[in-house]
Amino acid sequence: MRIGKIEILPWNRKNFLPRIIVVGLFFVWVLGCTFAIINEHRIIRVQQQEIQEQEQRREEILRREAEYKRRVRQDQMIRSSVQNAVDYAR
Repeated sequence: MRIGKIEILPWNRKNFLPRIIVVGLFFVWVLGCTFAIINEHRIIRVQQQEIQEQEQRREEILRREAEYKRRVRQDQMIRSSVQNAVDYAR
């Protein structure tokens, strides 16, 4: 194997250190890529959770708003029916 000007002969005592360095660099590269992929998946998962939480908050706000409007309408209906009863009694 030849890397630049360095020639690594197969299983020779002279090339033990360069071979260890090359193998070590390969494993560091593999571990770094693995870590980057895992980290990217973690970031994507966190972003998806944040989006889901925002949608839940939005739905909760809409539900509360609809409940509030329903109560206001009920109160207005009760008041108008009481007013109609008072007008009718006169």
